[in-house]
Amino acid sequence: MHYKEYASTHAQGVSITKESERMYMCLLSFDAPTNPTRLPSDVLASVYVHALLAGSGTRTRAEFLEAVHALGGDISTAVQHGTITVTFSCIDTNSRKIMALVQSMLTAPTFLPAEIQRIIEQVCNELLEAKEDAKFRSLRTLINTLFEPSDYRYSLDIDQQIAALKKVTQADIRSFHGSCMQQKWVYSFVSSQQLQKQASVFMTNLQHHVRSGRSVTSKETEKVCAARKVAAKDRVQFVSLPSRQNIEINIGSHISLTQSDEAYFALTFGLAVLGMLGSFSGRLMSTVREKEGLTYGIYALAETITAHTPGYFRIVTFFSPEKLQTGIRSTFREIDQIRRTGITADEYSRFKTILATRDVLLQDSLLRNLKYLHGLQLKGFTYTQIEQRLTQMLRVTHAEVNEALANHLNLETLVISAAGPVSRIKKELVALVAEKKRVR
Repeated sequence: MHYKEYASTHAQGVSITKESERMYMCLLSFDAPTNPTRLPSDVLASVYVHALLAGSGTRTRAEFLEAVHALGGDISTAVQHGTITVTFSCIDTNSRKIMALVQSMLTAPTFLPAEIQRIIEQVCNELLEAKEDAKFRSLRTLINTLFEPSDYRYSLDIDQQIAALKKVTQADIRSFHGSCMQQKWVYSFVSSQQLQKQASVFMTNLQHHVRSGRSVTSKETEKVCAARKVAAKDRVQFVSLPSRQNIEINIGSHISLTQSDEAYFALTFGLAVLGMLGSFSGRLMSTVREKEGLTYGIYALAETITAHTPGYFRIVTFFSPEKLQTGIRSTFREIDQIRRTGITADEYSRFKTILATRDVLLQDSLLRNLKYLHGLQLKGFTYTQIEQRLTQMLRVTHAEVNEALANHLNLETLVISAAGPVSRIKKELVALVAEKKRVR
């Protein structure tokens, strides 16, 4: 495989090429403009990502999607934490045609009022269904407790979102699109070496095409980051969902580090030992799950941390109402122990091997590698900096890992977000968190 980096005033990109590769896939991302109109940016973005696929040029929505499917291709759109991503793919022989459809989608979207109304109804229905999604509600409540309403990670209450959605008009979406097209682009694509030049030229021409002649002019916006100082009384949050069987739990707090800080790699190494996502090797899985049988899965993650902005870490799991108190105590015990005594020499050696192996396996999958590179570009890194990341992770010392855990894991600042049949355990959980001896 070969890698190439691209950079211009308004965009940065990375390509992965392989001589025999038949698949062409591209990820194109840009930030949603902050407060571009009278309505919240995240509300407009939730309609906009669907509206992009609802017809362009002379094609209706059905005709546009049929043209994509006729190529054996795919075009999808999504928004997460204020970043909009367009993903498109096909076999290499149809690359020019899929590129033409993407260009039409971004330069001549129809945004018909009837389609916008259909999309609003669809998104409202999805939000109503999300009211009963305990995992979704638990995580959203944690994030909203940790960050101020002005922060890009914060989300309106579901009922507030629905009320705002019903006010979205065609003019709002057109204005939003114009502002989106003025944002900095981040793109990543995988292709054969023969197709590489065509794919890179397409991205350059597309940038010029969508920016030229725009009547809407807006400056590229910075995402607003505003951590909330959480009062002691707000450190336990409940979302009552009586229809659920288990209680979904997110336990987390702010992390003051950015990914540009040396200590970030030491901390994420330590969090991998505590609860590496998708692995049975972490302490939490070996104790809370295997030895004590309190849950099926429990992991530790550091999230929304970029090259320049701090984020948060969280423990994600679930417990039955009967096992909740014991499960929380066990989780706190493991967090406190790794904070106070650090990781062992055996864990340090074993996880260096695990993390190195994970990187090798990543290189074996073109699409996973593409998404990994794209995600790090979105966090503010160039390809040259991305190349250095594994070295930075593996060169941290045992002592540095333990120091990072001691400095950045603090039980006193943890927020617990519980979603599910919580009515029976509210008082007990609040009392449990308030106990000074809770982890002993």
